Amino acid sequence: MILEHRIFKAQPLGFDLSNIEVRLVRPDKRVGWDTVVTACHYPGFKGFAGRGLRHVVLWRGQWVAVAGWQTGAFNCTPRDRWIGWAPAEQVQRLHLIGSNTRFLVPGKPGVFHGLARFALAQMTERLSADWQAAYGHPLLPAERL
Repeated sequence: MILEHRIFKAQPLGFDLSNIEVRLVRPDKRVGWDTVVTACHYPGFKGFAGRGLRHVVLWRGQWVAVAGWQTGAFNCTPRDRWIGWAPAEQVQRLHLIGSNTRFLVPGKPGVFHGLARFALAQMTERLSADWQAAYGHPLLPAERL
């Protein structure tokens, strides 16, 4: 299968985290992101439940990982207990929670040493601002399922 975007499955020569950049996927690149996730992520991708954002992790302009965020899951007992909102507040504020529902670093585990941790940190730093730009409100917590 030919993908719209090349995504490394093995660590390229000279790879290091200092050249990593996280970007929000532009609307004209969403089909490429969807294709990569559908083809390479074990549950595939049929779309977001509710609102969603797509991020891409680049190394020297090439995709090395992708991630998808959407509105928080309706029911997540540990999260709900931790936040401490009353049941009525949970329903009203669910749109303020971001949930990482797709994260893909192709290849065998450990091939891109430290990439997942580094990329998720970069994404969560910018996630609320990206969500604000897209949907007109920030996110409060972000969770990884």
